[in-house]
Amino acid sequence: MKGRPMRIVIVILALALVLVGGWALTYPSSSDPKNIKYVLWKAGLNKMSLDVATGAMVGDLNRSKLVVGKTKAQLRDKFGLLLSPTEASPYRAMLSSFPSRAQDVNKPSASQTSVDEQCMNNLRHIYRLLKLHLHHSAGAMGFPSNLDLLYGMSKDPKVFICPADRQINPSQEGKTFQTSYEVVNDPLKPDLSKTPAGRIAIIAEKRPNHNGHRFVLFYDGSVRVFDKEQFNKLRNDSFVDSNH
Repeated sequence: MKGRPMRIVIVILALALVLVGGWALTYPSSSDPKNIKYVLWKAGLNKMSLDVATGAMVGDLNRSKLVVGKTKAQLRDKFGLLLSPTEASPYRAMLSSFPSRAQDVNKPSASQTSVDEQCMNNLRHIYRLLKLHLHHSAGAMGFPSNLDLLYGMSKDPKVFICPADRQINPSQEGKTFQTSYEVVNDPLKPDLSKTPAGRIAIIAEKRPNHNGHRFVLFYDGSVRVFDKEQFNKLRNDSFVDSNH
């Protein structure tokens, strides 16, 4: 009889391990708000990198509960030092040193022109601004519907202009906000909660500035090139890349 309680404990532990393992396999992505590590982090039972945690948080429909109604002390304990986009402006100079998260396949080849490279780098820089915005707002402000807010964080008009875009008026540079890019999707929409970040297009060139092609930024930070037919298909698929 003495061994029976031990067997019960072993069975319970085994079932718990099966449950946790099944959960981890079902939601393996660290950016998924249903990932078990993120769920435990929300409950204060697990430590996570803030970059990883807030990356999952922006897709969490209940993320506001982590922020709304909390004291400054509670927010500091959970997120560390939080800055508004205005307060974060001194860190603009640091952005250029952040590594790009684009996949290796997206690195410019030797055959690409400097104009193509500059446009791709613009989108990567905009992505870093976007991540900075989402991190320091803890996702509470949602995903921006346009690039005006990010422009306010950067104050560098050249980042938002493709050098091949002939519809930008150089005489207005610095006077009014001009951009070659536009937000095409909100990755935080409920119907995209289970869609991999690498399939969700978020920002695209307004026009095909590169010999009939245009560059598109995805939610995982990758940048891809699309010809007219491919871009039309992407748009018809609600800017979710079904071929990736």
